[in-house]
Amino acid sequence: ISLNEDKALAIVRNKGINETRQTCMQQLMRIYPKPTRIGSRNFDPMPLWLAGFQMVALNYQTLGLPTMLNEGLFSHENGGAGYILKPLAVHSARESPEKLNIPLPLECELTILSGRCLERIESAYSTRIISPKVRVTICGVEEDRETYETHRIEGEWYEPRWHRHFELRVTQPTVAVLVFEVINAAEGALTWKSKFSAESLLAYTAFPVSGLREGLRWVPLMDHRHHSLQYSGLLVEVRYRGACGEEMR
Repeated sequence: ISLNEDKALAIVRNKGINETRQTCMQQLMRIYPKPTRIGSRNFDPMPLWLAGFQMVALNYQTLGLPTMLNEGLFSHENGGAGYILKPLAVHSARESPEKLNIPLPLECELTILSGRCLERIESAYSTRIISPKVRVTICGVEEDRETYETHRIEGEWYEPRWHRHFELRVTQPTVAVLVFEVINAAEGALTWKSKFSAESLLAYTAFPVSGLREGLRWVPLMDHRHHSLQYSGLLVEVRYRGACGEEMR
C-alpha cells in the first residue's frame, strides 16, 4: 500500500500508534512525500518509522535533517544493505513491554573535543573564512528529541578545539539516531549599529545511538553529497552511566 505523508500521519492520529503498528504487521506500507512539496523539502521520517511503516521515501535533491537520519540509520546498520529489522520497541503492539526486555534509559556524557580539516571545498580559489561550530541532535521518540551546540571558533577550520561537555539522556536508545552537523557560523557588521549572521553546512554524519561505544572516538564526516571526506572528522569522548551504560560498553 502506497500513501503520501499526510494520509499516513492521519492514520497514526486516528488509529493510534499501537493499532498502526498492528496494521503494518499485516501490510507492506510505503510512504512518499506529498505532491505539494514543490521545493523538494522533506518531512520527518522518524514518527513514521516508529509507527511501523516499512518504507519511507524521501526527496534526495535537498540535504536536511531527514536525509541525514536516513543515511545514518541505513548506512551503519546491517552492513549498509539498505534494510534493517524493526527495533523491539516498535513491536510493542505484539507483545507486552515486560517480554520485550526494552533497555533502561541511557545516560551519557558526550564531550566534543576537537575537529580536523573542516573546510568545505567549493573551488581551488576559495578564500572563504571558516568559523565552525558543532550541532548535535538526538532524534527518536518525542521526549528524547534534543539539540545541543558548541560555540563558534573564529577563522579556525584546520584543527578547532571546543572541549564542550553535554549530558544526554535517551529513554529509548534502540530507536534513537545521533546527528553531528559541522556548521560555518559567519558573523559580521552591516552598519555601525547592526550585524548579520549566516550559517551553512560544512559536513555531517549520523549514527544509531545503540552503536555508540565508550571512550575516545573518531567521528568521520560526510559532505552534502553524502560522500566521505578524507581526513575530516571530529574527536569526541563518550562516557556512560547507569545500568544501560553497562550494556553499551
